Amino acid sequence: MTTVLGRSLEQSVRVTNDPIPKIRSAGHAIVGIRDRENADYNIRQDVHLPEDTPSTPDALKKFRKTHVLQPGQIQKHWGVADDGKRFPEAYSYGKETYASEHVQDVIRAQNLKGLADRFNDIKEEKYGSHVREPLGAGYQRVYDWPEKAENGNMQFGVSS
Repeated sequence: MTTVLGRSLEQSVRVTNDPIPKIRSAGHAIVGIRDRENADYNIRQDVHLPEDTPSTPDALKKFRKTHVLQPGQIQKHWGVADDGKRFPEAYSYGKETYASEHVQDVIRAQNLKGLADRFNDIKEEKYGSHVREPLGAGYQRVYDWPEKAENGNMQFGVSS
């Protein structure tokens, strides 16, 4: 057995003799189809097809759903497939950005010194979250347990 471009010259499918030769078989046989019944032909059809195999005409390609199995392919509606480009290649969408504040200026404005820092702390102290959740520490739960539960010997429920 010899192999040319992954196609075996030997018949890849075993053909058995017809057990009832006088009864016509169902369907119809396509001549030469046995050569194409292998996995390599199904995976690499472009290698096995003849060079002069006609392809889809360019006028009809826009109606095909060729984008379904191609990740990253831009999908165009067939109605605008033949339209020219509306914008140049280097065109950017959106509104131009005007001058804005830079990060170092914003951070510097938040750094309070002297009395300004103390006045800010006084304003922040009125919030409950500032007391229970100080920066750099975990949430402090202030539970008001009964005196019986303080030592950990309290049992819930009715004793039996």
